[in-house]
Amino acid sequence: MLKALAGQLEGQEGKGEVSMAKAMVAAGYSPRYAYTGSFSRNKVWIDLVEKELPDGVLATKHRALLDKEQVITRNNNKTGEIETIRTGEMDTWAAKNALDLAYKIKNKYDNTINIRGGISALSDAEIEDRIAGAMATAMRSLSGESQEATE
Repeated sequence: MLKALAGQLEGQEGKGEVSMAKAMVAAGYSPRYAYTGSFSRNKVWIDLVEKELPDGVLATKHRALLDKEQVITRNNNKTGEIETIRTGEMDTWAAKNALDLAYKIKNKYDNTINIRGGISALSDAEIEDRIAGAMATAMRSLSGESQEATE
């Protein structure tokens, strides 16, 4: 099915964006699996990303993007020609977006949650209990059940 998925993604080139989930469904994966994002966390996907986007290639591209010069294209009203002007400035938009996408694909962003204030002294279990309690209260409130009836 991995080859079918690759075929679905390649078939969309030049036709606008296609989401990974839609390509997975079209390739035969179940919608439930496709839309959970599990695929991008399994060993086959991680190995494929490492093969196709090795760190050395990313480093080379990052350097090229960081060094990319901004270019302005404009119409010369006197000659009617299209002119390309190098500004000597870095193309920050291209560099930022390319790096951001590469880091997302390779899961390089830190997903750590920093907890501050009084709650930071609590253990993970105590925080989870408080969250569960707040969610239970909210669910009771949404269902119209009074808090007194549950106590």
